[in-house]
Amino acid sequence: MDLKEWQKGLKLCFDNILDLFQEANLLINQKRWSRGCFLFITAYEELATAFFILGNFNSPKPKQLKRLLWHPKKLAVSSFLTFPASGNMKILQDYFKKFIKIDFNEFNLKEDDIYAKEWYKFGDELQKEERLPYWRKCFLYLSKPPGKSTFFRPRIISKSVKAKIARDLYYKLSLAIPLLQLLIFKLLSSKSKEVNIKELLFDGVDRELLERLNIIYELYNLVITRSIEKIRSFDKANQKLKDLIIIYISDPNKIKDDQFRIEILNEALKDIAPEYSKIWEDEKKKEDVEMFTNFVKKLNPDLAEKIKSFYIILNKIAKEDLTPEDLYKFNL
Repeated sequence: MDLKEWQKGLKLCFDNILDLFQEANLLINQKRWSRGCFLFITAYEELATAFFILGNFNSPKPKQLKRLLWHPKKLAVSSFLTFPASGNMKILQDYFKKFIKIDFNEFNLKEDDIYAKEWYKFGDELQKEERLPYWRKCFLYLSKPPGKSTFFRPRIISKSVKAKIARDLYYKLSLAIPLLQLLIFKLLSSKSKEVNIKELLFDGVDRELLERLNIIYELYNLVITRSIEKIRSFDKANQKLKDLIIIYISDPNKIKDDQFRIEILNEALKDIAPEYSKIWEDEKKKEDVEMFTNFVKKLNPDLAEKIKSFYIILNKIAKEDLTPEDLYKFNL
């Protein structure tokens, strides 16, 4: 396969992902849950193909790509690549350490070593936990489970199961598709013939910032236990923040006080706010955020609004400019 045809494949793959996503939404909105979920899972699989072509953009590898075209393998790759969209910050640090080991300028998926890679094992465990290959079949085919005397058909899958799978994939794809779109845009607008995919993916990533976000998540998990003793013994948060949280636990009505809410938000986010403020104040980086947000908006307007609000709120906190009006404007 020549280079031009190979590179064209990236855009074709992206278009296919977008078509599958949009058609899945149409079906879900018509309450055609089984086929809608099937298309969501198929769109999710296709992400792995797109990222492989992206990672080998300047060096066609059709034979290696063919090795990837197996449902469980593609789902393992996609599950790893989209993990941050799951919202599970508890193991985000562990994920990130594995993510940076991927050489996206040579996205290697050779049969003989992919199964030994840390990041692939992580993704494989995720897709097994979510049972996506299993559900993919169940949403489309009539089957007879081993040892059972009755048939299993898509219609008997409960609506709650279908809704959860559809919702989870809708949000993951709402972030992954725009990220892919942004990378393709940068790739095609680059003046250089050789594009460093790894640099594009990690541009602006701050490991220390991820660690701080992880601390906030740990503290949040302690807050919902309502254990004053556990909060007091949490040594990763400063004393003032812990005191404010204890006041809140002792008197939940305190959260109705606008000034108290501002104080606790300022104290909880003051360490990470300046980093996000720098991004928002940097015209080039802000442009990237807004472009990404606009891509997200076409797929998931509510999520796009939350992303943009997140940057605005942290910028205000960094400048000590958060007001009671902001609390209601941004539903804080």
